[in-house]
Amino acid sequence: MINKNETMSVEQLLEVIVNNCPNAILLDDLDECIVAVHIGLPNKTNVIYSKAKVIDRLVNRDGMTYAEAIEFFDFNILGLKFDVSIMPYFVEDSMFNISLN
Repeated sequence: MINKNETMSVEQLLEVIVNNCPNAILLDDLDECIVAVHIGLPNKTNVIYSKAKVIDRLVNRDGMTYAEAIEFFDFNILGLKFDVSIMPYFVEDSMFNISLN
């Protein structure tokens, strides 16, 4: 059982997701942007990403400007259509007072 206040590494969180949530949608090469996971009823799991970390990753990894990264995020990530019960969520960092090692 996982304590909801437990701090986990990204690797530990991914292990929980992969082992317990086979239908969860994980976005390619954005694992370090995961801040939490919502495990609901069977086959209803949402991986929660930091919007700021995703934007930063696009800027630093792909060499985009900040404006290009925002546009890419809005169109190519938020614009994807997923089943709402398993779609990834994106939050502002200020919504979470947690840190992943």
